[in-house]
Amino acid sequence: MGECTRVRSGMTEGVAGSVGGVRWHSIVGTRSRDPAIDSATDSAMEPAASHPIGRQRVRQTGVGGLAFLRGLLAILLLGPAGTSVGTAIVDSTGHDEHGVLVQSAWLRAVPPGVAMTAGYARFDNTSRQTVEIVGMQSDAFARIEIHQTVVEDGISRMRPVTGLALPDGQSVQLEPGGLHLMLMRPSRLLRPGDTVEIRFQLRRLPSTEPAEAGPPVDGRSDPPGADDQPDSILLAALFTVGHAAPDR
Repeated sequence: MGECTRVRSGMTEGVAGSVGGVRWHSIVGTRSRDPAIDSATDSAMEPAASHPIGRQRVRQTGVGGLAFLRGLLAILLLGPAGTSVGTAIVDSTGHDEHGVLVQSAWLRAVPPGVAMTAGYARFDNTSRQTVEIVGMQSDAFARIEIHQTVVEDGISRMRPVTGLALPDGQSVQLEPGGLHLMLMRPSRLLRPGDTVEIRFQLRRLPSTEPAEAGPPVDGRSDPPGADDQPDSILLAALFTVGHAAPDR
């Protein structure tokens, strides 16, 4: 099968090994000057291989899985301080009449042969009621999940998040190193500058504050417009494909 090891020279990192007696060496990228990022980069092979999709792809492709790990490393661990090549991101904003806005929405470009990428955005809930993200869909990806990056014993790992609450009057940030979208199995090649529509299914959560009593309207005690507020909301937002985080 062959073997491979990680090598480091100054600010440059790479992967070296041998297959069939032939030695090879490939540069993965450069080191950042941020100790936190370097620590995460040092353990990059662990989260990639521990991720269910990462394990499956390594088993299927053998030596070819090395390219997958290198691509996944570039997607997940290069934050704004990492080395990246590409165009600046143009902010895409999505909103609806229910008071939830999606701003600074962008996706990391998908390297060839990599079956997933990460997405980031800021959700502003300007309504007076907490809502929860309960589902996501896109024609460009087979599956989308929300993950939380955590560091355990010095190793960066991803944990799936089931239901993300957006408190009323507050903002929730999806960003490198924290909460983020994991978008799996792209249906087409995505280049920097392309846009992808993602549809978020939101659910209104019951209010914890006592409702203000008002005079009945047409014999009903419900406030005007109560029946016009659906429990489920569909919010569509455009995400721009690129490499660098947009200015906030």
